[in-house]
Amino acid sequence: MVFEIFSPSNRVDQMEEKREFYERYGVEEYYVIYPDFPCHVQGWQRGATRLVAIPKMNGWTSPRLGIRFQFQPTKVAIIGPDGKAFQTPAEIAAERDEQARRADEQTRIARQEHERADEQARRADEQTRLAREERERAEEQTRLAREERERAEKLAARLRELGIDPNAG
Repeated sequence: MVFEIFSPSNRVDQMEEKREFYERYGVEEYYVIYPDFPCHVQGWQRGATRLVAIPKMNGWTSPRLGIRFQFQPTKVAIIGPDGKAFQTPAEIAAERDEQARRADEQTRIARQEHERADEQARRADEQTRLAREERERAEEQTRLAREERERAEKLAARLRELGIDPNAG
């Protein structure tokens, strides 16, 4: 099976020579695609001894590869055996660009989520620090109150030893 892409530098006699060469050396199918004429493809299939022109390419299915030629308004689509159209290089590039754009977007979203998680962790750490400081202040106040109570109790005890009523006015 041979696919030829016709270019402006090709001459008709060159293309004929190529087809005869392929015919002579047993090619089973030969197709010429004309990119400057988007809905034009020529095809030949091996007959008993030579390549025979395929009269209608629109809808033609290659016996060898199972691919189908489907003419569309602005191009010839080549449909694979799986029913999916072959992509042009531009379509492949656009798909890759879109995949890269999606990957970049996912990376950006992941980075934002990571930054949010870092910020939440920082806030949680700050709340933990503030709670620890508050607990330490409360413990300090409790210690100071205990010390004050102990001083008051010692003073009251000392006053009682001296015979003074600590509760008297």
